[in-house]
Amino acid sequence: MVRYSIKEISLMFVCASISCLINTYPIKAILSNLNINAPALGMAIFGGFIFVFWISLAYRIVDKHYSGVFTSLLIVSLCLLISPWYGVVKPEWFGIYGIIAFLAMGVLIEKLNGGFGNLACLLITWFALIMHANVKIPLNIGILLAVVAFISGFVGDKLATSVLKYSKT
Repeated sequence: MVRYSIKEISLMFVCASISCLINTYPIKAILSNLNINAPALGMAIFGGFIFVFWISLAYRIVDKHYSGVFTSLLIVSLCLLISPWYGVVKPEWFGIYGIIAFLAMGVLIEKLNGGFGNLACLLITWFALIMHANVKIPLNIGILLAVVAFISGFVGDKLATSVLKYSKT
């Protein structure tokens, strides 16, 4: 059984809160100016910094199993408190896809790297939007954004590792 101190839980909560706030406010403004229309575009392009960096940073600082998973679930929980998952309210349980997507992200960040975590989160979100929100993703855009999502997540993960190494020296 993994036990966390109040300090460790607080750190994971702070990382999750920062991630959620970045996702909610500045990124939406940036994306509105890009004139690119694709579902989960922010996650694909900026997911490495918005989500993966903060999950990976918390995981590496706390240095305990499941701290990345815990942080990722905190992020999605805070995001779902602010608004429905991608604005979809029917079916009412649609937010479960967000929880599954971020659970996968947290596990993959801990076990492999942030590239796989961000990509899995994006693909699960796309699957949910295609199935329930009648969203269509052109194949060429989908492949491009999937590659970008992997790179973004990979860079976010490596950036968290570098920040931690730099701060220890």
